[in-house]
Amino acid sequence: MITCKQIAEMVGLSRQATASVLNDAPVCLVSPEKKARILELARELHYVRNNAARTLARGKSGIIGILTGGLHIRKNHLNLILMDQVLRAAGYLPCIVYTRNEEQHLVSGIHELVQQHADGLIVNSILPDVIENLRDAGLDRLIPTVFADSPGADALGVHEAVYDYAPFCSAIVEFCRKRKIRNAAAFTCHDSKFYYAHHLIRNLLPQLGVPYDEFPVIERSRILDPGRDRCSLFGKMHQTIAHMKKYDLLIFEQGIAAQSALWSLRDRGWRVPDEVAVAAFSDFDSCSSYVPALTIPEFSPEHLAERTWHLLAKVMADPELPPQRETIPLKILEHDTLKITSPHRRTRTVKDKNHEIMTREQKTVTAGKGGRSVKK
Repeated sequence: MITCKQIAEMVGLSRQATASVLNDAPVCLVSPEKKARILELARELHYVRNNAARTLARGKSGIIGILTGGLHIRKNHLNLILMDQVLRAAGYLPCIVYTRNEEQHLVSGIHELVQQHADGLIVNSILPDVIENLRDAGLDRLIPTVFADSPGADALGVHEAVYDYAPFCSAIVEFCRKRKIRNAAAFTCHDSKFYYAHHLIRNLLPQLGVPYDEFPVIERSRILDPGRDRCSLFGKMHQTIAHMKKYDLLIFEQGIAAQSALWSLRDRGWRVPDEVAVAAFSDFDSCSSYVPALTIPEFSPEHLAERTWHLLAKVMADPELPPQRETIPLKILEHDTLKITSPHRRTRTVKDKNHEIMTREQKTVTAGKGGRSVKK
């Protein structure tokens, strides 16, 4: 195996100067010609950096742990892929641990990463009650930790990189003003006090004078699993909508709950969005393929990965740093179920078109004598 010292001898430089090129050091005094030659030799001779030696020299492992909860949601897959790319570009080796949103798996994963002397930890998409127990046990102080895309972390005094739903909520409020919404229904997770939808439902709507009714759709605060919960949720939503009064606006915390409702609204003959507008705080990118397409926030996993690493780098440099927060604003992704930029218009059906044709024909045969209609 070719070493840094051997490459240095080939190009006639010191080992330290050659290492600064191979390790992509921020300060490098090697000329561009020599630098290109070093990289060319490293590529041709299949140079591999000795991470074990580098760890001993730096006193760091170069490992960043990523603990994640629900892998059944595609957005979480994107978060992991992009975080992996960002960490590797920064020269770290990501170590991903799947916790299934269960506290025992989370605790064992943290202890394993501590034993491996991991330099930092990213906790991705973990539920609020798990985060609270983790913080109370002091496990987040064993290793520099940042919570990413974890609902409820903002209330627990930890380092976090989260989506900011304020622009999305403001767009819904603007819609309510323009449409003069008279009432609304909110389909929430039971006792999910940490979820961002409650700021809109319990604070902003009452300020507008819009009365609302709340319908819990699951027994406890957790992320829904489409494979496990879809059938039971469809039945519960159908039963709820079949017996409820008509509302101008329906708001959902979960995307699959909204999908269930769209089918039930169609069965009741309520047109969306002409009679009922629907929006969801959803992270399912498949919402755009619903019929009609569901209006949701516009998520940006790329920005989340970059902001998470930026914050983790600061925490690793200063473990005593007070709780910091990186936010990614979420704009509204307008689809068919709720539109703000253009007014809703009732869809013209075949019956409407036939009525217009018959009306025009009737006018053409109207006699001028007294305005009396002449039959054909």
